Amino acid sequence: MFEKIKFILFILLLSFSSITQKQSEPWAKFGLTNEEAARHVLDRFAFGPRQGDIEKVVSLGVSNWFEDQISITQDDSQVNEIFKKLDFKSLEMSLDEMANTYVPYGQINRRVKQWGIESGLVTEQDFLTMTNEEQRRLALLYMDDFSLKPIAELDSETLAQKMLRAAYSENQFQEVLTDFWFNHFNIDASQNDVRPYVYSYERDAIRSNVFGTFSDMLVATAKHPGMLFYLDNGLSTAGSGVETTASFHMENLSKTSRKRDLPKSARNLLKNSGRGLNENYARELMELHTLGVDAFNEVDGYTQKDVQEVARAFTGWTWILQDGLNSRLPSDILPMGMSDQDSGMATTPNETSRSFLSSQLERLGFVQEGSFVFRASAHDAGEKNILGHHFPKGGGIDEGERVLEILSKHEYTARFLSKKIAIKFVQDNPPEELIELMARAYLHSSGDLSEVYRAMFYSDYFWREEAIRSKIKSPFELIVSTVRILDSKVTSLKGIFNSIKTMGQPLYRYQAPTGYPDSASAWVNTGSLISRMNFGLLIGGDKIRGIESDLKALNTFNGVFHEPESVQHALEVYAGIIMPHRDLKETLRVLEPVVNAENLNTKIEIASEQFNTERSMGGGMNGDGFTNVLDQDFQIGDNRKTRKENEGILGQIVGVILGSPEFQRR
Repeated sequence: MFEKIKFILFILLLSFSSITQKQSEPWAKFGLTNEEAARHVLDRFAFGPRQGDIEKVVSLGVSNWFEDQISITQDDSQVNEIFKKLDFKSLEMSLDEMANTYVPYGQINRRVKQWGIESGLVTEQDFLTMTNEEQRRLALLYMDDFSLKPIAELDSETLAQKMLRAAYSENQFQEVLTDFWFNHFNIDASQNDVRPYVYSYERDAIRSNVFGTFSDMLVATAKHPGMLFYLDNGLSTAGSGVETTASFHMENLSKTSRKRDLPKSARNLLKNSGRGLNENYARELMELHTLGVDAFNEVDGYTQKDVQEVARAFTGWTWILQDGLNSRLPSDILPMGMSDQDSGMATTPNETSRSFLSSQLERLGFVQEGSFVFRASAHDAGEKNILGHHFPKGGGIDEGERVLEILSKHEYTARFLSKKIAIKFVQDNPPEELIELMARAYLHSSGDLSEVYRAMFYSDYFWREEAIRSKIKSPFELIVSTVRILDSKVTSLKGIFNSIKTMGQPLYRYQAPTGYPDSASAWVNTGSLISRMNFGLLIGGDKIRGIESDLKALNTFNGVFHEPESVQHALEVYAGIIMPHRDLKETLRVLEPVVNAENLNTKIEIASEQFNTERSMGGGMNGDGFTNVLDQDFQIGDNRKTRKENEGILGQIVGVILGSPEFQRR
């Protein structure tokens, strides 16, 4: 009897284990092998597989790999060692440190004349007759005197860290999500006012929140100077004659603390100076960041009146850095912590001013959180009605924060974000059922993004045939996935970013607040396909500076290179290496006549000419004429080799494979 009970329990345990396994392996019901499932998740939640990655994911378990990625538990010592080797200065700097250290050369040049004369280095007449090169050298002396660096160095480190993290980080899902959410909350580095804040914005507001709650990311972006500059909310103030939060609370101060008794620096802060109401951020906040354009003028959605009211709620949200470089601040506003006489590049904190902020000004509604400042004297304190919620007279920073909370909890937001995530990771036209499933996960978890990702991953919709290989890589994704699948050594970066730019995606420089799109229609056209084919041919032949690929090593086992027997055999072998666990019959049929074309060498040379015509990054991300990390030659790993090894038929075959339509899919 006892043995019979044990047997029944054993059968029940096996049944439970089988059910649990099926629930955690939704791909099995659609006929996908573990290897094919691993390939799929590496295509979507990573920038493609490296050699051996599929086997590692299968060994760990596809679901376990996914959960580990959400937990950010992978060892990133390799990428950190790369940063250490390159001696990046900005990675650990605070926002203020970056803004006070890296400055545009043109901005510096405006101050050099006065400094040079006061320092006795030049006379006013000398300055007028100096050549551009002499003025540049004087500017370098000025920068050295104040421990400043050209902003081009920050630009290059920002670009470099993005590429290197994407290619080498073990926490791939975090990097893919950082790219996704940066585009969602896009800012444009080609705007000089935004330029100093791009890296901090990505690091502090985006990357650190991709697995947290959406509300945390929403607040972080709203208060970051990158966004405040980009959409001009930092300049939005109450209109002339409008009662402000500061004036509303002024009557509550004692007679000895009235405005006339305040220090001059405090009185400056109390002025309602600015350009009046600006609706840019309010509009994009609802249309692009939260509710979505489909909610406009819909039941329980938002109206133009809501845009205006939200804009009023965010008046006074601005920034004040601990330096004198911020030219966009109203001229009568000094940085908090500066004395009245401080106005040069180098500033001395004034403890009296600091302590004043924490007493009288706070009683008037002023708030400072790092560089973010709520200027109570610029906030419209009038009564408001937003999305059906009443905001009584006399509000302050709490109004903007309450708006963000309302928006983050809204059903339209849950649906809009779920659809956008599904478009990124599932397919361009995701099923309504999947969107609803993810939206419910969002609402039930109070906007926990990790739960939304899980709902998508464990759903059937992520694994259906129509979702597999349905997405087209962006230029950035294409180049990073190429580096990863070829196990390439990145030896410098300028050629890589030139290639990304040539294919139409200069990083951090999408001007519209929508960010770069995720749909195939944005990247698939005749011109882009030709550029992608050219890129494949060039990288196959080691003709792009900064990427070195040992193609023979990909087909070397136990120290022996297995040389293909023919062009056809090489095409089959390397197509399987570069695009593993895919049905390649049709792809091979299409590519065979291409690799056998008589004029293939000529096409490669033409492609090389096209990619080599633009050497400058341009547009503010590599200007000022200073040497930076993009120009440096460095080596990651060993086995440096000459390009000649890949210039033969093998390089051409690999180039054709990389440029094929199938490799563009993920």
